[in-house]
Amino acid sequence: MVTKTSSKLIFSTIFAFGLNGQTLAAPSLTSHEAIYELDLKSSMASAEVLTIDGKTHYTLKKVCDGWTSSENYAISFGFENDGVANFISHYKTWESEDGSSFTYDIIENSDALGEKSFEGFANSMGELVEAFHSDGDGEMRKLPEDTKFPIYNMLEMIEQARENAPVFNRSHLFFGGEIDDSLYYISAIMGKKKTAAPKKGLAKTMGDLAEDSYWPLSIAYYDPQAQGVEPEYAIAFQLQDNGIIRGYTVDYGSFKMRATLKKLDQIDPEPCE
Repeated sequence: MVTKTSSKLIFSTIFAFGLNGQTLAAPSLTSHEAIYELDLKSSMASAEVLTIDGKTHYTLKKVCDGWTSSENYAISFGFENDGVANFISHYKTWESEDGSSFTYDIIENSDALGEKSFEGFANSMGELVEAFHSDGDGEMRKLPEDTKFPIYNMLEMIEQARENAPVFNRSHLFFGGEIDDSLYYISAIMGKKKTAAPKKGLAKTMGDLAEDSYWPLSIAYYDPQAQGVEPEYAIAFQLQDNGIIRGYTVDYGSFKMRATLKKLDQIDPEPCE
């Protein structure tokens, strides 16, 4: 849920809708808001990042015509000689219930680059998939026909996990953001469901939203145009069947960032007629 991670993943960032004329079984996913604390889990001797101190506030909500998600996070990276780099971001999306439309709004502020903002939308209409980016030339940009959006993608991964399919690949997953950084290829390894209730402290945080099992899910993110075999980053999740993530770790290669769930509340879906 950080930079190009869970906010653009989930997690980002999840419901039943059509898939190539077929109907996906509906995972029973919960509208919720969660707060995770971020810290440095481990680092290589060559890593420039020595400390991480941050927090992220994530919300997923069912609305009448689809789902909305948002993530606000603030991170401070510590370097040698007491150097610090601060990064703040707001990421908000809406995705239609049938998975055919997606909008995004992103504001980022960092010590190095200052404030940047991006907004846009994408539509999938059969063989025609197009997107509009606020940082583009004002024209619609054609996307690959197999492009999907984050919530649809998460639904499919949960369905495959339920069927004990160990590998899930997606050639083009659209997150939004900068025009040259909005599409990713992902490769996911889905472990067998583990029967394990949260430990005492986490169980208290999760309350009635805790489940007695979860899937260990690892997702690697690649630039579709890159020639290398190494992903840009990878995320290991502990994902419950209701769509709630107990915790996750982001692997950037030379260091790993850990997200620990500190607060969790169920929220009411939008009332619909």
